[in-house]
Amino acid sequence: MAKSKDIWLEESPIYLVEGATPTVTVTFPWATTVSGTTTNEIYKDNSSTDSASTYLTGDTSVSGNTTTCKQFKDLVPGKYVLVINATVDGVLDVWKLQINVQKQEALM
Repeated sequence: MAKSKDIWLEESPIYLVEGATPTVTVTFPWATTVSGTTTNEIYKDNSSTDSASTYLTGDTSVSGNTTTCKQFKDLVPGKYVLVINATVDGVLDVWKLQINVQKQEALM
């Protein structure tokens, strides 16, 4: 199985407020299928340590050409990179999404 280079999602970056718990769903419109299990990692403030156990919960899922990532949890202010490892049309791709989290007060 070939592995592509790291790819930033077009929607990157997204902005959230601390404590937000959204789920990211990615559709690959050019693809026929996303196969197998996708995996997620998350890195905070340029750390090299995967913090998925701290900031992600639940499971990933795949349907056709779409993958749904684990749900965010306990996000605190900072810059995060969500890494999505997905096999798209037989090629293992590593997709990235930058997430900027702000304090609630910063928005008022």
